Amino acid sequence: MIPTTANPQHRKPATRKFLAPPVKVACLECRAARTRCNGKTPCANCANRGCDCVYTASKRGGARRRKKNNNSEGHIEQSPPNELLTGPAPVVSLATPGAGLLQSDEQLDFDMDFDFDPNIQGSQEPLTMNEGFLPQNILEDSFRMETETPVVKTYANDEDILSAYYVYIHPYFPVLPPPLINQAVDKWETGVQGPNDILFHSRSNPQFQSASPMTLAICALLALIPHPDDPTPTSPESILLRRNQAQVFAQLAIDGVEIENEMIESIVDPGEALSAQEMQIYRRQIHPQVRLEAESTIALLLLCTYEYSQRGNISKMRKRCGQALVSAMDLGLHSKDKEDYPYAESDRRVWWMTYVCVCQGSILSCMAPSILLCDPRFTTPLPTFGSDSDAWDVFLEAQRVIATATQFVIDLESSLKSESHDLKLWETMAGLERTIEPLVQNAEKWSYGNVDDMEPSESVVAKSLRMMTRIKLNSARIKIHRYCAFSDMPVFTKKHCDLSSTPSAGQNPGTACGCSNNLQQATATLALSPGILNSPIPDDISVFDSPILPFSGRFSSKVCMQSAFNIAQSFRALPLPRPSDPRNASYWNSTRQTNLPRMMPIFACCSMQASYSMIMLCHKTLAIKQASSFEDGLRRRTDKLLFQLHEGIRMILDALENYSTANEALKGMRDQIRMAVDSVAAVQ
Repeated sequence: MIPTTANPQHRKPATRKFLAPPVKVACLECRAARTRCNGKTPCANCANRGCDCVYTASKRGGARRRKKNNNSEGHIEQSPPNELLTGPAPVVSLATPGAGLLQSDEQLDFDMDFDFDPNIQGSQEPLTMNEGFLPQNILEDSFRMETETPVVKTYANDEDILSAYYVYIHPYFPVLPPPLINQAVDKWETGVQGPNDILFHSRSNPQFQSASPMTLAICALLALIPHPDDPTPTSPESILLRRNQAQVFAQLAIDGVEIENEMIESIVDPGEALSAQEMQIYRRQIHPQVRLEAESTIALLLLCTYEYSQRGNISKMRKRCGQALVSAMDLGLHSKDKEDYPYAESDRRVWWMTYVCVCQGSILSCMAPSILLCDPRFTTPLPTFGSDSDAWDVFLEAQRVIATATQFVIDLESSLKSESHDLKLWETMAGLERTIEPLVQNAEKWSYGNVDDMEPSESVVAKSLRMMTRIKLNSARIKIHRYCAFSDMPVFTKKHCDLSSTPSAGQNPGTACGCSNNLQQATATLALSPGILNSPIPDDISVFDSPILPFSGRFSSKVCMQSAFNIAQSFRALPLPRPSDPRNASYWNSTRQTNLPRMMPIFACCSMQASYSMIMLCHKTLAIKQASSFEDGLRRRTDKLLFQLHEGIRMILDALENYSTANEALKGMRDQIRMAVDSVAAVQ
């Protein structure tokens, strides 16, 4: 029998376990039993078991459906979004109107399961969104976001940094020689930052990185000045950006100082370091009239003001001053003679600005100076200005006077606490008044025209130093008379300079500020004392039983009032920065309305002395007004005095507001004065 071969067409086709595809939704019983459901109502399994057949929509998004190709109907095929361009798909954009909110007029299908696999559309490339497909409101929002992004100023080279120094820093802190003709320009650029950069850099010279500690310290201060094109320079984002940029520059400057003081032997062979010579500095000189070795000293001086006015760290400020003092004396800058040599003017300015900073550090910390104010070793001649030969002399004299007055306050406070009643303090107070009074009277005779431009004669710098001299002399006079006038009654809730503050413990939590209750009590107390306007007691007789206070309250109050007004007017008279840009002839005209900040407010504590005096005088005047029945003429005088005092405080606040734009630590002073002024309004 011959076997036959079966025809393939007659073979029985292979069967599958399930001939029908699975249903889209299974009932609950079949889900729980993990059995196949036929999707009917009731399903076969539930009918056989006699169970309730219940269907519930799946929460997993439902069936996957592919979109039909509608190109034949004139529609543009929607491509899957590219996450590199649009971000993760589930995230709702926070840059559009109603960010993060679901619009009520849009019905969302939560059961739709979106498939973002790029391969689902075959080999077609995804469409990218361009402005032609963007709604107008999204375009406007993206433009607004771009323009409101915080920006910082940068500079392309060391020469541009020095030029900006002469615009913003030199008028208030002349530690470098006079500028050249047309050197005081501001060639700023908008900073750009790479993904791995910690600093912004210029567009025209992105590889530039200064190697000098001096220019790095200058950059730390310049970074605090708002960018001219920043739409919101006072926003937290802009402030934080400038703060971080400045701190990086400051740290780089300190690191540069440390590197220049390092010795190779200390790293390689410490045993040879003690007998090795000092390491030479191998880099180019930044300023032709400043010796290379002095650049680190200048950097420390600039950083000491940065630590005080920007970071509010007086302790670190004094450390920087101490470093600068040691560095300057190691270079012999304190003992130069009148011989003329290429670096003579630079050495004189570096030394005497070091002297000023050391004295100011002791004033701010209420401690004795670390140097003798009239040390016979300090023989270096004073610097000079081409426009004013005496400006440096009176400025340094005022610095010595206010340092001496601060030491008197420290001694007086100690005497009052110990109740020792040292008669020498009586003599010191009277002697200081005899010294300061003619200096103040002479300073009030100074007059200046409209001096704003920086030129080689430095007339604007001379004006600034004379205004600072007036501020310091009048502040020293307030220090002498403050106790006689106001018994050092506190008006501020926080400690500033040598002023007393209200204790934080035991304050009434219901008051708007901690000084309101204290000042209301002060007003009641002052009402019982002789008035500032109608006191029958002669000016030269003390109203106190203690012999250490030689002046009457009336006389000292008048002195404090006049000195406070002098300080307020001098702050207002300080020149503002006047930048110019040779690339843009109208740059000054376009920026003068922006109220550019003054820099280097190392003497800002004087504003607290003036504000304290005027606030206490407000309370004294209110006490007189409320305790006595005045005739109309005297009442008008008191109202006028109150108005003038408020105007003086406003001038101080305006100055601090300007400073605090680029010096954040001064915001604390400004806020304390505002709180105290509010307490005056509460009493009034």
